[in-house]
Amino acid sequence: MNIAARVQNLAVSRSIYATGPVVENAQTSMLLETSSLKPVAKRAALRGIADEMTVYEIP
Repeated sequence: MNIAARVQNLAVSRSIYATGPVVENAQTSMLLETSSLKPVAKRAALRGIADEMTVYEIP
């Protein structure tokens, strides 16, 4: 929950950010593929998390 809230704060107007487990979920992956959406991996420093994480921007 804490990570999700911090990832949500990365998003600006008309953007969606998700973590690896969300993007790798079978149902999510299928939905993205059928919608022709390709998540773009980015490294981000999240408040309260020691190491940078890979997050995915979904255009």
